[in-house]
Amino acid sequence: MDEPVLFASNLDQEPLAYKGATMSEIIMMLKVVPILASFIGFVLGFVLGGLKFAVLGMLISMIVLTMFMVWLLASLLVNLKLGKPEGYILQWSAIKLNQFLGFKSGFISQVANWGDMRL
Repeated sequence: MDEPVLFASNLDQEPLAYKGATMSEIIMMLKVVPILASFIGFVLGFVLGGLKFAVLGMLISMIVLTMFMVWLLASLLVNLKLGKPEGYILQWSAIKLNQFLGFKSGFISQVANWGDMRL
């Protein structure tokens, strides 16, 4: 009877949840994708039929386009993660979201000098 091998390095890794993406990465996608999808749906609905269709397009796209974009981003994420350490893409995207959209990342992401003196 084979017993499972429990190494400490295996316990530290976050398990894959969907198409090679971890749960943290999917949550990060779900923070950004609905905002982008609702904007695309609003603009498309406004161009095609005015303000009534803009609101309807926004609501529909928040559901349909969000599912499609999460599926697409999870597929692309597999190729982005190749050759990079675990958590690199998640940290990079959190820092970029902090810079551009103001989401709190928890990382120091500004460049500054700590002092003027040289030894």
